[in-house]
Amino acid sequence: MKKLLALLLLSPFVAGEDTEYPIELTCVGGIQIVYIHLTKNQEGSWFKVINPQVTMLPKHKEIVKNRKFELKKYDIDETNIAFKKMIGRFPLGTIYPFKISRKTGQGRMFNTEVVCSRGIKEFNKNII
Repeated sequence: MKKLLALLLLSPFVAGEDTEYPIELTCVGGIQIVYIHLTKNQEGSWFKVINPQVTMLPKHKEIVKNRKFELKKYDIDETNIAFKKMIGRFPLGTIYPFKISRKTGQGRMFNTEVVCSRGIKEFNKNII
């Protein structure tokens, strides 16, 4: 009986964490900063690139910088947040698979390793 009770308590259906929405993340990788806002029903979800990567063409950087892009589809499970077909009309014409670990906050975006944390963090001052 004790083993059954322990198994039930460890089950994600009984003891799983409740996800609070909206989920807001700040992801930093290299020089790139990305804000992500996720809603429960996926309507009104978006991401915004604050500092586009240096490999973009100058005209693409200006289109992308500080603009909110609608997130089309994503899956959230116990371990990952995975984005699929997320970008409607991204200026570069590319759909990137993004994935973020909910345990470590690490992930991959725009072919760059990123570290994400909860909340929208402002980067107003230079630290160097």
